[in-house]
Amino acid sequence: MAYIVEQSYEKNHFVHVESLDDGAAWLTFNKPKDTRGMAAGIPVPSEIVPRRYVVTDKQVPVHGFFSCMYGSAVDDRMVAAVEAIEPGVHRFHPVEITMKADGRPLPRPQFLLNCCTSIDAVDPDHSRVKIKRVLPEETHPDLWYYARQMGGPLQLAVYRDRVAGRAMWWDNRFNRLFFSDALVAALQAAGVEGFNLSPHVAET
Repeated sequence: MAYIVEQSYEKNHFVHVESLDDGAAWLTFNKPKDTRGMAAGIPVPSEIVPRRYVVTDKQVPVHGFFSCMYGSAVDDRMVAAVEAIEPGVHRFHPVEITMKADGRPLPRPQFLLNCCTSIDAVDPDHSRVKIKRVLPEETHPDLWYYARQMGGPLQLAVYRDRVAGRAMWWDNRFNRLFFSDALVAALQAAGVEGFNLSPHVAET
């Protein structure tokens, strides 16, 4: 089993963050590499990652997963959970996040999450998806992606052999970040919050 994961925008999870570093190099790198979508699921060069941020809210974020302008900020609990399942696969870029009001750092070490696995995992025969193209098939046969069929609940399945043993991955054709059920269970056990999960995604 797996889940699609997205940032939570609930009141207790939303964080206002400002960057103190120039993010031009990161933004250039993160521009679309093809017509399927974002440059996701690939390693981000360490030297272009903006490192310093300030939280402008009064409340200190301690839930462990939140949007940080140039990606998702996660704490050491997320790092430990991912490394226990997939050691050495993904990158966690250390960042310094302080409170703007008094300069205090957040209570746990912080990192920008960099999922480094990009695969085509969706099983279309067991999913309610349709193919979308932005360029003609005749001239660009490989440039297409899956879109969810609306009008009913999410029905999505992934190939078991393509996701076995993974903690997380970016799906090339569905353009979403997935967490395995093993990673979700580990994060919940560690008390990490701040993300929303889709219904269970089946494996076939």
